[in-house]
Amino acid sequence: MTSREGVSISLVDLRQKPIFEILGLLFDLWRTKANNTFNYWVEILREILPSSQIEEANKYEQEYQELWEGLTEYPLLIDSVQ
Repeated sequence: MTSREGVSISLVDLRQKPIFEILGLLFDLWRTKANNTFNYWVEILREILPSSQIEEANKYEQEYQELWEGLTEYPLLIDSVQ
């Protein structure tokens, strides 16, 4: 499996959240291979991609509260997972 395929599997799973059986069908894999591939690549992606403001602020309670108050002042549409 190429790194491109592994990253694609992870991104599809993070965006669509299909069960691994469906993810396997999409990529012509057994569900356990889809699961293992996702878990392998999602850890790498988390290390190299920047985290969201909420994930960062969640580490510090006061910053989290300030961010939450700022976000609740306006209606938001968020396209995200987890």
